[in-house]
Amino acid sequence: MSIFMKILRLSSPIWLSCFLIAGISQAQQPMDPLLEDEGSVTTRQRLANILVRYANEVMVSPDLNVSGMNVALSLYQEAARLDPDQPDTWRKLLRMSLAMDREDLLDWITRNLLRVEPENKKAQLERLQAAIFEYNTVDEQIAALEQLLQPATAESLGPEISSRLAFMLADRHRRRGDLNEFGQWLRESIIMDPTYSDAVGIATGYLRDRVPDHVAYVELLLGLLTADLTDDKILATLNAYLLAEGAYESAVRMIKMRMNQMQARGAPAGSRLYQDLAMAQWGNGDREGALQTIADRREMLNSVYEAMAQAEDPSKSPLELAQLKAPLPPNLAKINAILVRDKDDITRTEAMEDLILSVDFEGGLSDMAVEAPQAQANRLLNFYWMLLWLNADPDVLATRLAQIEALAELSDQAKQRIKAWEDLRSGNNEAAVAIFTQDAATHMVSQIGLIEAYINLGQKRDAAKMLLSLWQNQRDLPTGLWARDKLEELLGVPVPLSAEAMAMNELVAEIPTILDRVPEDPRLALSMRLRPAEESFKPYDPIILEIEISNNTPLPLAIDRDGPIQDLILLQGDVRVPYESAAQGPAIVVGIPTRFRLMPFESMVVEIDLRRYWVGTVIDRYPLYGAAVDLTGILNFMMSTGSSSGKPSHSPGLMGIETDVTDIRIDGQRVTTAWATRVIDELRGEQITTEELVEMALLSHVIASNKGSLIADPLPEEVIVSAVDIIIDIYPRLDSVSRAWLLAVMARSPRLEQIWEMAERSDSLTVNLIQLMRILDTAREAGNIEPLLEDSAVISALNSNIPEVRDLAEWMEALAQKARDERLKALTGSGE
Repeated sequence: MSIFMKILRLSSPIWLSCFLIAGISQAQQPMDPLLEDEGSVTTRQRLANILVRYANEVMVSPDLNVSGMNVALSLYQEAARLDPDQPDTWRKLLRMSLAMDREDLLDWITRNLLRVEPENKKAQLERLQAAIFEYNTVDEQIAALEQLLQPATAESLGPEISSRLAFMLADRHRRRGDLNEFGQWLRESIIMDPTYSDAVGIATGYLRDRVPDHVAYVELLLGLLTADLTDDKILATLNAYLLAEGAYESAVRMIKMRMNQMQARGAPAGSRLYQDLAMAQWGNGDREGALQTIADRREMLNSVYEAMAQAEDPSKSPLELAQLKAPLPPNLAKINAILVRDKDDITRTEAMEDLILSVDFEGGLSDMAVEAPQAQANRLLNFYWMLLWLNADPDVLATRLAQIEALAELSDQAKQRIKAWEDLRSGNNEAAVAIFTQDAATHMVSQIGLIEAYINLGQKRDAAKMLLSLWQNQRDLPTGLWARDKLEELLGVPVPLSAEAMAMNELVAEIPTILDRVPEDPRLALSMRLRPAEESFKPYDPIILEIEISNNTPLPLAIDRDGPIQDLILLQGDVRVPYESAAQGPAIVVGIPTRFRLMPFESMVVEIDLRRYWVGTVIDRYPLYGAAVDLTGILNFMMSTGSSSGKPSHSPGLMGIETDVTDIRIDGQRVTTAWATRVIDELRGEQITTEELVEMALLSHVIASNKGSLIADPLPEEVIVSAVDIIIDIYPRLDSVSRAWLLAVMARSPRLEQIWEMAERSDSLTVNLIQLMRILDTAREAGNIEPLLEDSAVISALNSNIPEVRDLAEWMEALAQKARDERLKALTGSGE
């Protein structure tokens, strides 16, 4: 019996926490341990933040490749060594190891992540899944999962983790072909966490034929929908069932909800959804509403048609464009023609023209697809039956029939059907009945003709039976609704809803109406607030931004890649520095790292240190001046292409929330002779404190740019000389972490070049990494990275005995070589 299975068989669930957060000493440690004399804790943390920032910049680089990912991984690992209690670094390492298939790192990373963040449910799940995957056979995995899902253990794990393990167990049973166990554990997974989208998605299809009736399935779908308001597949399936059962009132509501959600996603509804809405409105007795829906769709299509025509021929005038008319989709045109049968002649004629235009346009598309003559004839014949039913103009009918006969010969049955309609229109109802009766069982248009003939003959009972049957079998089709309307006209009373439709309407009515408005006003469901953790931040201190997300609904909301709360938050903004132009950088994407769901009316806070991103780069470049940061945050964001710029842009999507925070203050340093003299005097001591190290870095920026300011004169030259001497004297006496941090933030100046020469001779991994990244930063700021190919430090690093340093140098060399190749190609005009 394996050690893991022995642990699983313990009767107390206490084993779980022990298993999840077992000491890192038991895991493979791919990094050298941190020595006690390697800098203060604060300096280590600051240096780790800079390494993470460099790694983040590598990961968002347009030149990212496998080599770049290896560089980023090394930087993250060194950051974790320096600051092993920072969970964000371990989370980044976890994503990197998964993306790079570095399974050898997973155990070490997850142990450390759970050590510093024991309540991280996502990391707990990763740890358990990794343990399950250690078993080679499905039977062994099933045994382990069943032990984990014992009641006491499942309770200690919590419903979110247990739900995902139950889904994993269901999948293992499916692989064995045991669908009973699969169904059981799938249900258990949803019961444990109804917001788990993977289980809900599978259940939507799997349980369709395994519930007692359609009402029960609709009830299930509504339960799944309240678990994930944004699941389009659930809404689409629900709407199909509501229409099919004649629950038109509920169908109108749910279809509109789906249309609003699609619009919020940036994916406007297609004609099929407008068709469903028009059908539901018609079925619900709102014929004018159905006609307005069709008109709305026509207006949208006209706008698209005009835009296409203008793009094709820019010389067209606005009047010419306004006269263009886009064809309606055939089914919408058909519904429109049926709905206006009782209106005035002009309206009926226009509807018939729309229908003909629609079918002809579809025929043109078929011609482009090289449709076979017989197939074309069959398509046109189906349209001809519609024209017969709608009592089209005889000349139109004759023209269409000739068109069909030119393609293929009509069957005797089709000829008889046409004759029956001619008899019906001429008043020879008995002859029409004789022919229709023989054909009605196999063709819809003959059923309709027979119904009309029965009505004309006064055989209302026979007509009513056929109308009722037609409506009950085709509640979601135009013919079915026509039959219902005709039956109501015949009986003089409304046709009651079926018991199933009434039950479905009652179920849908239980959904809070506030949810209908969420796509248009997402703050009814969610809110987000950005706030800095402090009123202002000192130079080089972490810049902590708190992102508070609140669930304003009485329902739990999943935090998932598909929503309703997407597990990524987007931040974008600028950094304002005195005397400089506002700086902007790439969007910052922040994960919601620890939770699977947000409970009703619950809030959570995600913290981010802005110094770990490009914001920190800009601020560190001008530490004397201070800065102000303005940010906009978007929860549930979507990407689109700007209509004028053609560049990617971000905006709120479905249930998207956008908010901002302005004027996050970062302090600078007022430079005076008294301040500089005090710093120099304090640096003459034996030990360099963390605060003195910060002032030493600030002093380097004064040395590099001793221009003074609006409120202070430049420092005297003798003060600058003293500052240079003291920094050069102190640097070699610093520990490696302090040296690396100072290199990362100090200003580059010819007067401090000895510092960089000493750094080039260093055998410290961190010092070498920082030196190379600073060289790359300088080249990028100058707008030319080709000189990296001849940089002595880069060339030396290419021959380093430290693999991480060599990898970074090789990546930088590749970037520089690519830049040179692209420049030469542009100069020579070579396409190769």
